[in-house]
Amino acid sequence: MVRKATALLFALLVVAAFGIEREVDEALTPAITAFRDGRLEDAQLFLVDYLTSTPEGEEPTSAAEAYFYLGLIDELDGSLAEAEQFYGAAIDSWPDYSDALTALGTLLSMRGEFEQAQTKLERAVSLAPDSAIALANLGYVYLAQDLTTKAETRFSQALEQKPDYVFARVNLGYIFMVTERYEEAVDQFRYALALEPDNLEANANLADLLVVWARNYGDAYEHYRRVLEALPDDFIANQRVGYIYTVIGDWGSAEDYLEDALDVRPDDADTQSLLDYVRRKMAEGPPAGPVISQVILDGNANDERDGILEAFGLKPGQPYTEESVNDGLERIRDYFRGRPIGGVSLEVRTEDQFDGRAVSLELEVVTGESATLGAVELRGLVDTPVDVVEPILAAHGIFVGAPFDSREVFTAVRELFETGYFASVSRNLRSGVTPDEIDLIILFEEKRGE
Repeated sequence: MVRKATALLFALLVVAAFGIEREVDEALTPAITAFRDGRLEDAQLFLVDYLTSTPEGEEPTSAAEAYFYLGLIDELDGSLAEAEQFYGAAIDSWPDYSDALTALGTLLSMRGEFEQAQTKLERAVSLAPDSAIALANLGYVYLAQDLTTKAETRFSQALEQKPDYVFARVNLGYIFMVTERYEEAVDQFRYALALEPDNLEANANLADLLVVWARNYGDAYEHYRRVLEALPDDFIANQRVGYIYTVIGDWGSAEDYLEDALDVRPDDADTQSLLDYVRRKMAEGPPAGPVISQVILDGNANDERDGILEAFGLKPGQPYTEESVNDGLERIRDYFRGRPIGGVSLEVRTEDQFDGRAVSLELEVVTGESATLGAVELRGLVDTPVDVVEPILAAHGIFVGAPFDSREVFTAVRELFETGYFASVSRNLRSGVTPDEIDLIILFEEKRGE
């Protein structure tokens, strides 16, 4: 089941992103300063005084800006109807005021008046084509009207201007998801969560993808857990977590979550059927030994993902043994044997999950005689100085043009995490521009509230 990411993602306009588009009357400076300092009541008084400082029937030089800031204050206060009136007044005073057009278009779209919102936002983009806020909100309006291609273009343009714009990135991920470009969707959601770990829509949609498409149940569980922290009664999250516990044979936990799901939707036949199965299995006890919770494929051979995983043969829910894993690796080598792609470097890492009841397998398949790093991307790095990261990467020979060494990358990621600057550090690989290149992406989740 696909969940639309946009409905709850609609952020109020980011004040810091606005720029004054013409020289502003110096008399308005105290009001703007008070606003930026967070002294909203003072700012409001200054703005009203400024607007009433001229003789009746006349407007001060920067009336449009004054109305705009009054609108921002009301929006921050949650008084959206009043904010809309002030944004309208700002546009009446200055028809080409792109910030006010963006603000008004945003509020209209929040109310579901998409045609009017589209008119305002298209005008704003024509006046300020580099405005990430205008581009992203226009993308949202297009998406709400099922104009998916136009929406994708606008979200992509917004991210060109502001790569860390989570609102645009999650919506772009949603578009990739519903158009079945699953790997690209996963990439967008992970990027967003590196910047905003508790983003509800990114967690929910990434978890859905990991269960339905990738069958990475252990990773999906972590994202569903964050969803349930915010929405304990979320039907999909409870149902899917119940299913995950069913796969690994934890019948008691599976029963609890499936019952919670049925409390939300008592008539859901699929959930009831799964719960009946779990209750039958409870009498048999848990599976003997750990089972496989997920099989993750990494490396530069992701374009052959389905074939590699099919050759490996091991799937979630199967018993885990080192012998069965080694047999699966031999089947992967047979899959590539005789093909003109150079050498094949194959590794597997294991991680205990669900208190030792399950094991996650991460396969790394790197093809090519001597794969080199075609790109090294650092994502989610906002406030932490890059000079904290670069010496560690350099010490392990990680730079563009260097040979790819899985062990050095793994060690570097661990050392980056041990600096204490980050809540988590993870890496992903993808095929490079040429067959002999591999791109490395490192995702940093920064600590919050510190």
